[in-house]
Amino acid sequence: MQARKSLFLTPWQGAFCALALVGLLAASSSTALAVPITYSYGNAAGSTVDFIGVSETPTLASAADQKAHFEAISKTEGPFGAPSVGGDSLLFNPATFSLTVVGVGADILDSQLSFTIAAKAGYGIDAFGIQEAGDYTFPVGGGAGTWASVGAAVSVVVTEIDGKAVTPIFVPTENAVILPSSSFFGTGSPVPASPWSGTGYVDIAAYLASLSIMGTATQVDVTLDNTLYAGSSEAGKIAKIQKKLFDGTSITVVTNNNPIPEPSSLVLAALGAVGVGWCGRRQFRKS
Repeated sequence: MQARKSLFLTPWQGAFCALALVGLLAASSSTALAVPITYSYGNAAGSTVDFIGVSETPTLASAADQKAHFEAISKTEGPFGAPSVGGDSLLFNPATFSLTVVGVGADILDSQLSFTIAAKAGYGIDAFGIQEAGDYTFPVGGGAGTWASVGAAVSVVVTEIDGKAVTPIFVPTENAVILPSSSFFGTGSPVPASPWSGTGYVDIAAYLASLSIMGTATQVDVTLDNTLYAGSSEAGKIAKIQKKLFDGTSITVVTNNNPIPEPSSLVLAALGAVGVGWCGRRQFRKS
């Protein structure tokens, strides 16, 4: 049965993972926090929106893992990898978003994805959804001391309404509809590759309406911080968790059409109004 996974860890899960990692990483003198590397993927054009300044900054807890994970595999892309676009969806097929811990130890693979959603002329941004998928495995067994988990935090900031810059409006993540969450633990027997998935939905239009703000968002800054956790306190065990190679992460924007007349339309409308008024005036004089 497929495990449905939230994009967010619950407080107790986050605390558990943090405590486990602090304890296990502190026990290893060879582990140090790696220096973040930023990978820039540029801009991508969708049907009714553009994705501007797409980039990611990955970090592993282990500097050695960082070197092996990225420098040996790819010097130009991070775990998410360069995106593609389908309609108004930003699609990622992560080839290296994978974390494996062998024996006693723990590690984190974290990558922060950042981009700006900009509506094209005649469109506005109502909401966007996130879908993620992957799998985990404990190939040689392990009990509750062998575990893996995935989590995410989303930041959403509206910077433009109806084509005009505004004071940044932070959309709370409580606005997101998230599936129930869970972590994954060993059962005592080998666990083959088992799928996990999760979804999130941020309703920007509803939040602006709740603030009695008129107009439609036309530019939004988004940051998705995705984290994989894996570890074991049991000798000889293996914990692995990863994102799927195909459609591992997708961000789909929901837009509305024609919230703001284009400048040319405004000019034509204004000329039309003047013309109607002038014709009416002449007709009035003739009568």
